[in-house]
Amino acid sequence: MKPLRLIPAALLLTLLPLAAACGGAPKATLDGRDDLPDDKDGLILSIADTGTGPQFLVVDPDGGDMETWQLADSRGIQEDGKSCAGAQHRSSWLPEDDTVFFNGQLGCADGPWLLDQNGDVERFKDLPDDLDPEDLTGALPSPDGGRIAFIETYQDEDDEDREDVAVIDVAGESWEQLSQLPPGEILAMDWSPTGDALAILHWDTDEESLSIRRVDLAGEETVLIGSDDDGDLDLDEGRIRPMLKWSPDGATLAFVHEDEPQRLQLLDLATGELDERDMEVDEDDMMDKGGDADDSGINAFAWSPDSDEVVLATGGRCFKRLTEAGRVAECTDLLYTAEVAADDTPEALTDVLQLDTMDLNWVR
Repeated sequence: MKPLRLIPAALLLTLLPLAAACGGAPKATLDGRDDLPDDKDGLILSIADTGTGPQFLVVDPDGGDMETWQLADSRGIQEDGKSCAGAQHRSSWLPEDDTVFFNGQLGCADGPWLLDQNGDVERFKDLPDDLDPEDLTGALPSPDGGRIAFIETYQDEDDEDREDVAVIDVAGESWEQLSQLPPGEILAMDWSPTGDALAILHWDTDEESLSIRRVDLAGEETVLIGSDDDGDLDLDEGRIRPMLKWSPDGATLAFVHEDEPQRLQLLDLATGELDERDMEVDEDDMMDKGGDADDSGINAFAWSPDSDEVVLATGGRCFKRLTEAGRVAECTDLLYTAEVAADDTPEALTDVLQLDTMDLNWVR
């Protein structure tokens, strides 16, 4: 199996731009480019599910300028009138070979896919014979591109539904189950920056509780946050949003709790202490959009490569738009940047239309 090739200069975010999440339509035509910038100076590569396929954006986190990134065969990638992107998709920027690894649907066909910096698309076909691409739910390549972690769904001998983490070694021809989790569901996972472990957000159906666990490549599991580890954190079903991000310096895991959706929860992996950073945004940023402020909180976020800042999709406003089908809600998020250690209000970058799935990644 050949190694993964990866994309050059930017930060990925699975977000939304041009078409409506809540029934809207493109607000404006953005400038387009068919290649990614050669430099790596503070650029964000963004992915947006528009209902007819994913859209890719390049956003400057210093000024908020945004462009579309055109794939080479746009007609095959985005078919008019079809919802070609599945509910779950994940994108990763892999720095060694200048390629984006995209696990989702393109042209209504399942991936995974490799997208090079010129927008050329190649399906990643080098999978073990006993593994179907449709089984690669949540496929997530390690930072060095040497492994792909994915969610293995199965029933055990007691007919209980289980989900575990499995790993493909892209230099080999086989895959293996890595974790031994209790019956339940994997809601989110993220590789450590060194690629030697995964952080997993897990719902235990027997105990009816959430946990955040660390699983290393030997399969050893450590509960970082669970019902016995942090009594002050509500760990009922759905209380932690399905996004878990490991800081690039390896020191911190960040996540968002429903009780405080405007804050990042920051777990210090050395001490086990849980801190929080208020990411309350300035409502005046969205006053020109009309309507009431949307208090949905942080919908997606990503660390800067130096672990000092985050980029956020949050805040936003909703309003009713009249269409032939009647009045529909159209909502926007704003992209913000914020220093993690400071108390300053996050700085607004640009607005984007909300969609159900988002994934942000930041590369410099």
